[in-house]
Amino acid sequence: MAPVAVVDKSSRSSLSQGEVEAILKRAGIEENSPDAFQGRGGLFMVVAVAIFSSLAGLLMGLDIGCIAGVKTMDSFSEGLLHEEKLKDTQDSLITMIFGVGAAVAAFPPVMDFCVSKLGRKGAVLFGGLVFCLGAALQAFAINMAMMLLGRIIAGFSVGLLSGNAPVYTSEIAPPALRGALVTGFQFAITVGIMIAFLLALVLEDVEKPYGGWRWGIAAQIVP
Repeated sequence: MAPVAVVDKSSRSSLSQGEVEAILKRAGIEENSPDAFQGRGGLFMVVAVAIFSSLAGLLMGLDIGCIAGVKTMDSFSEGLLHEEKLKDTQDSLITMIFGVGAAVAAFPPVMDFCVSKLGRKGAVLFGGLVFCLGAALQAFAINMAMMLLGRIIAGFSVGLLSGNAPVYTSEIAPPALRGALVTGFQFAITVGIMIAFLLALVLEDVEKPYGGWRWGIAAQIVP
């Protein structure tokens, strides 16, 4: 008969409650403190980072509101379409292709690849840089193809940001403030839409030295 190994479960190494408390005490951590396992940056740093992350929502709102006003400007037809009237198909394409870019970025394998390579914070920063590139292409567009390229790049950025910025905020926020800080993303979207409409109203009649539509789109780079 083959020998049978007998494991004495009582011999397994484990830490008692007292030993755990001693280790935490040596590390300078009070077990019952509500701030025991929170970061050392402090509340101000957490709120500041959350506000920075919420700028992703502001970018999204600016683009949504800006393009609606831009397409109605006379300077848009003159500068991009060479004084031709914007066709219905072109109107729909300018709006639709932004969503295509966002859908590509939000596609789970694409999102997973970006986050795996860059990390959550890196994906947010990368999304902001990509948005600046897309906005610049739109602002300096000389034909419809260049405008559409800028739109799809900006859409990709928004898809990447909307999938990462709120999650990143929730990861760094303390439980007591998590809801308030995460909703800042949605608040930023609505503020961005409002600012974009105001910019379109102010820049509607601007034609020199550059059309008001270019200034409106270029303003998206600022955040």
